[in-house]
Amino acid sequence: MNNNRPKVSVCIPSYNYADYISYAIESVISQTYENIELIIIDDCSLDNTDEVVSKYLSIDKRIAYYKNEKNVGMVANWNLCLQKTSGEYVKILCADDLLEPDCIEKCVKVFADNPTVTVVASARLLIDKDSNPIGSLAFSGKYELIPGPRVIRKCFFAGNVIGEPTAILFRKRDCKRLFNANYKQLTDLEMWFYLLEQGDFAFLPEKLCKFRRHGEQTTLRNVSSLTFIDDEILLHDDYINKSYIGKTFINEQKWKFQLTYNIWYHKNYGLDKKTINAKIAEYYPLYLFYFLLFIRININRINYVNSLVKKAVRGQAKLL
Repeated sequence: MNNNRPKVSVCIPSYNYADYISYAIESVISQTYENIELIIIDDCSLDNTDEVVSKYLSIDKRIAYYKNEKNVGMVANWNLCLQKTSGEYVKILCADDLLEPDCIEKCVKVFADNPTVTVVASARLLIDKDSNPIGSLAFSGKYELIPGPRVIRKCFFAGNVIGEPTAILFRKRDCKRLFNANYKQLTDLEMWFYLLEQGDFAFLPEKLCKFRRHGEQTTLRNVSSLTFIDDEILLHDDYINKSYIGKTFINEQKWKFQLTYNIWYHKNYGLDKKTINAKIAEYYPLYLFYFLLFIRININRINYVNSLVKKAVRGQAKLL
């Protein structure tokens, strides 16, 4: 092991993920970057997480395992993880996700090459409960190095385009506080905002991690109950007066439409139309929302068709 390289702290906060956590652990101990500490904190699970994790403790001395005496909740458990870290860099790996073998190697290199960077993110492969690929997520299709406030502004009006904790690496010295416990759903995004106010954002287009989607996720339960709305409003109130956001009438309307669009979009998570419309109407007249939604959907369709035409033209030009 090359201990001359900066140590990376990988944290796995877990609750009732015995079916998945072994995959997460193995993806960490198989990293090409070896100077790692793996901190696992179980939030008083009711399943056999103890049994699953214990078999790894004798295999790899880089693993430290803790179990809370009582359930403290997601955000508090993330903060317990953060407090245990001793590495120069930190990654929060959700217990049902996985890292590709070269994930940490490539992310650390970005920091080494770009000292102004405070957040590194990568594209991720979406998988289902059985690890079958079901899609992908990415900030863009190419390597990006962007001033942090520009990325915050983009997220403010378009949602979290940065990524989930599994896709992020950050420098511990930049993280001078814990995750904000006032947030229940968007505590990760609020932390990315805090870090990006201090520096630049780097994005790697390679799919360096696997993000699992399944019905047991805390995130999906929060989404289906619309508790994320409270966090979006809180994030708005915390950041709307920042100079790089710009508190104008137009920006307020853009934000309101994005909020109501997010509510409408979550019909895909089983919410009935009556509930969705009632919630939308709290922020926007329904007739105006659906008119703007019609425009947005058709603009997206036109842009998609245009991109296909451009690809076809480029392909034809190569053949000539």
